Amino acid sequence: MLSKVVLNSEDKSQKMHFTDNKSGDNLSEEVSSHVIIREYYNLDLTFSSTFKDARLYLDGLEIIDNENIQIDSAGKEFLEPSDIAYQLFNRDNSTIEKMLVPGFYQMTLIENNQEYYAFFEVVPKSLSKPQWIAMKNEIEETLTGLSQSFNRKNLSSSQKNDLNQIYYKFDYIKKMYKRYLKITRDLINSPEYRLEKRYKWKELNQNPTVDGKSIRKKLEKPDKQEVIYSPSRILNYQTKENKWLKASIKKINKFNVDYLSFLSKKLEEIEHDKDKNKRYKAKVYTLEEEENEIRQIMNILKQILTVNHFLLNQEWMDEIKGENTIYPTSSMMMNQKYNFYYKWLQQMKKEEMHVILPNSIKYAWKRTDELFEIWTYIKMISIIENLGYEPKSGWIYSNESLKIPDLSEGTFITFINDEVKINLHYNSRLKRKNSQTTVNHPLYTKAENDKPDIRLDVFHNDSYLGSLIIDAKYRSFEIMTKRDTRYKDNVMKQLHNYKNSPESKNYYYPSLQRFIREQLSPIRQVWVLYPHSDDTNKPKKYEIEEEENIHFYEISPYYPTDEISRSLLSYIDGLMKSKDYFNLHSY
Repeated sequence: MLSKVVLNSEDKSQKMHFTDNKSGDNLSEEVSSHVIIREYYNLDLTFSSTFKDARLYLDGLEIIDNENIQIDSAGKEFLEPSDIAYQLFNRDNSTIEKMLVPGFYQMTLIENNQEYYAFFEVVPKSLSKPQWIAMKNEIEETLTGLSQSFNRKNLSSSQKNDLNQIYYKFDYIKKMYKRYLKITRDLINSPEYRLEKRYKWKELNQNPTVDGKSIRKKLEKPDKQEVIYSPSRILNYQTKENKWLKASIKKINKFNVDYLSFLSKKLEEIEHDKDKNKRYKAKVYTLEEEENEIRQIMNILKQILTVNHFLLNQEWMDEIKGENTIYPTSSMMMNQKYNFYYKWLQQMKKEEMHVILPNSIKYAWKRTDELFEIWTYIKMISIIENLGYEPKSGWIYSNESLKIPDLSEGTFITFINDEVKINLHYNSRLKRKNSQTTVNHPLYTKAENDKPDIRLDVFHNDSYLGSLIIDAKYRSFEIMTKRDTRYKDNVMKQLHNYKNSPESKNYYYPSLQRFIREQLSPIRQVWVLYPHSDDTNKPKKYEIEEEENIHFYEISPYYPTDEISRSLLSYIDGLMKSKDYFNLHSY
């Protein structure tokens, strides 16, 4: 690699180390080798290369103001090699919105048409590393529990043994295929064999090898004066282990051919869906993401088929004859290569229930702000369930397999408790016009802030009673409410817009007289959920809540959510009392 990337922060320079590992699966609490940057520290980057066309892509580059940042044909920002350092953050003249928030960031270096990857971490001030780990674990455990519980109740056994199984196997193949290719190539170049002796009569002038068996045979055949029974060492590939290997490779090929057939049909379905939904950009984008993922696994399967073809067509493989039903021996399991094929084949045969996390969740491991937002949404699912509401549909509750769908913008889950229904939205954009509203999207706004992180729409017998807007802010309370900062002004403007701007003329008590309805708002409160800190002296918090009806709640792993649960129960109860009041007085 002839390119060099260095991150410079507060007089500390750290060189980035690139590999061909894109997944970032090793980004966990055990990581100690990656570059660490402190939140709010000044940060710049130097990028040098002998390749003039080298490019460096970086998570978060889109929020940074720098006239030297380039845009490629796909609209993605990248950096070119330069003698001048790129300034990524300067606390004296950068706004908080332009800073790299805590989390893991991926760099992609393109050099000589090859891609290499490196990660660095911005360590948080508002969240400790143990809390980050706890959030990650809680998301995995919660989603696994919810998905398995729901699917056991709602999926037929044929569904369980179909989609969730095959997607789990694809996940395993993507993780392990590089090792598969390496081991198979190693076997092609250095196959396993058994060294054996084979005897035959050889003329003495050939200088044959003589051993004890040769001498005994000579004594038995004294008439053979000009020849001797001599051993030759040969490589015997016709072993039980190689018979098992050949049969196993053929079985793996059959699995792969079946998978390719399955995925080809999926691509046809996606093309049909793309054409049907071409008016909806978000839907088409999701389908294209799925299409790219399918093509990636198809390419991997074809690579495995190709290397298997080379292995099966080796000359020594032609020597191997025998039955297909061969059971592995303990000696095979002691051999790392055969043991790997055995485990691979076992994974392909498995019929257990497995939950596969989507890319949107896996990506959140690297971005703490997104991790906090997703974790908060999942926490609200648990809070609502604990209040006695049963999930009926949406996201993992409308899923036909244990491959959890992406948590994409516009996702919402429907909960039911007797006659009360709650739709819990994730990043759903409010409509821009009253005419665009529907029963599942009853609100519209003309304000610029139209996409709250979380929204609860509450219904009674399908009559809309109002909403609660929740924003998950990965910032301390002090930063959000500190005087005389641009960030504070932007945050409060956003929250006020969420509180005062949304309307619902079609669904929020449409039978009320107009002059009465105009005095009412479908949004009674806006909540801000932010990481828990040890600072308990927050007088301004209560002032904001009392005057503005914008409520701030601390939420973090290991921190109780009793106050949030009580407040939510009270909020829903207030909406129900208003419904009873209006029905009684019939304005």
